[in-house]
Amino acid sequence: MTVPGSTGTNSLIISNNPGLGTVFYRLACPAYTTAIFGIGDLIVLQVGNGSIASSGAPGFLNDYSPFGGASVVQVALPTTGANALIFGASSYDGVLSFSADGKTLVVEGYNVPIGFTSADLDSSSTTGSTAVPRAVGSVNASGTFTLNATTTKFSGSTIRSAVTDGNGSFWAGGGSSGIVYLGANSAATTLSTGSSSTRNMAFVNGSIISLAFAPSGDAFRGVAFAPTGN
Repeated sequence: MTVPGSTGTNSLIISNNPGLGTVFYRLACPAYTTAIFGIGDLIVLQVGNGSIASSGAPGFLNDYSPFGGASVVQVALPTTGANALIFGASSYDGVLSFSADGKTLVVEGYNVPIGFTSADLDSSSTTGSTAVPRAVGSVNASGTFTLNATTTKFSGSTIRSAVTDGNGSFWAGGGSSGIVYLGANSAATTLSTGSSSTRNMAFVNGSIISLAFAPSGDAFRGVAFAPTGN
C-alpha cells in the first residue's frame, strides 16, 4: 500500500483474536518523512522566470539530484501578502546558507509584494511612505517558508547574505550597515562594521565567517570572523 511521505515498501499487518472478538491492525512501514529536499541534493535560487525586473522578481528554490538531470522539486517563495520575499536585479543578492543545525535553508530579500514599486529595489529606502524592508526567511526540508525577521538596515543598498544558529538568532550582511543581528532573542543591532560591505556569510563551528569588500572599490579584505553575541 502507499503511504504519503514514505518512499519504501509498506505493509498492513492484521491480527485476529477470536477469543476477544477483536481484529488488530498495525501499519508496518519505513520512517515517515515529509521532506522534499533530499540529502546531498543541490539547491539553487532562481530569480525571475526568464527575466529579472529591478523593481522586483519572484524567487524559486530548485532542487537538483547529485546524479544530474532536471530539477526534481521547485519551491516558489511567496510574492504576495505580509510574508512576501522578492528579489532585485543585483548579482550580489540571494546568497543561500544552511542553519548551523542543518535543518533549514536561509534566504534573504525584500519584504514587499511584486508590483509594490516601479523603482529599483536594490537602491530603495527602508523608511518613508514607500519603505522597502529588508528581510530574512527560512525554508525547512518540507519546503515550508517562514519569514523570520525584517529590518530597516541596508537602506539604499542590498541585503546579500544571512545565517542562523537554528535557535532563533539570525545575522545578515549587505551593501551597507556591516553585519547585523536580526534574531528574536534580542533587539536588532549592528555587530561588526570592519567593512560596511559584506558579500557571503556562513556559520562555521559557532562563528560567522564573512567575505567583505571595502567601500569605493578598495581591495578585497578577505575572510572575517564576526562575534555571534546578541
